[in-house]
Amino acid sequence: MLKDSDEPLWDGCTNHSKLSAVAQVFTIKSDHGLSEVGYDKIIEWARSILPERNRLKKNFYATKSIMKPLGLGSTSSELEVDYYGRLEEFVELQHPFL
Repeated sequence: MLKDSDEPLWDGCTNHSKLSAVAQVFTIKSDHGLSEVGYDKIIEWARSILPERNRLKKNFYATKSIMKPLGLGSTSSELEVDYYGRLEEFVELQHPFL
């Protein structure tokens, strides 16, 4: 988890880590009630405009691997509920600029 918060989204990227990017897309998913398919479509589009060697997780299923070490739930609804608590606090501690 700490590695994901320190690892840039792509080599040379200075304003987003793997974790901060996932947190921002997850916020959009939660705020707008998107399904996992909707989340995956946003990620698919974002990956298509990012540099080829970007580190953005490929889909919601892969994103759960970042969330799991925080002890967050394994389903979409559990992650949404927990996101605003533990994940947001962690991201603020690691990346206060968000």
